[in-house]
Amino acid sequence: PVIHVEAGLRSFNKAMPEELNRIACDHMSSLLFSPTKAGMDNLKKEGFDLTPTKKASIDRPNVYHCGDVMYDNSLFFSELSEEKSTVLAQNELTKNQFILCTIHRDTNTDQAKNLHAIFSALLRIQKESNLDIILPIHPRTKKKMEELLSADIQAQMTASNRFKIIPPAGFLDIISLEKNARMIITDSGGLD
Repeated sequence: PVIHVEAGLRSFNKAMPEELNRIACDHMSSLLFSPTKAGMDNLKKEGFDLTPTKKASIDRPNVYHCGDVMYDNSLFFSELSEEKSTVLAQNELTKNQFILCTIHRDTNTDQAKNLHAIFSALLRIQKESNLDIILPIHPRTKKKMEELLSADIQAQMTASNRFKIIPPAGFLDIISLEKNARMIITDSGGLD
């Protein structure tokens, strides 16, 4: 039992902020369910014994590989997006012939210098790659673009039929865009 606590503390001290809750919960639980083999390997490295016992406890929890619900969810909604999404046809997009881009973080949108640099880079990427750029626009990003982007950058985007700014995309549409894009440029942790 002490090994688990010490291993947990070592992991806790080196962990990224999003891992802190997981590590704390793991070391206060009697049953652990890992969705992936990599998760099982990580628990073993943290000092957990992966051999189940008849009576699990906090000092000696049982660890189980249970499968990845999020992966199963991804497969289900991926198929559903193929059936129901029309975003590709509506925007005349061809598989692997466009770049999906999302920008919404305030550190990127609320400072003119950052916003200008991002859109200048996107225009350059579009020209050099010869791919369409599709940007489902966040309402705040749209407002900040109107307020902060130079007239020159706005004119270049408007003049280009390859730089497509569309309304925010729904769940199935964003899945379709992700699946069919050649590349994704994003500041969102939720899109990856």
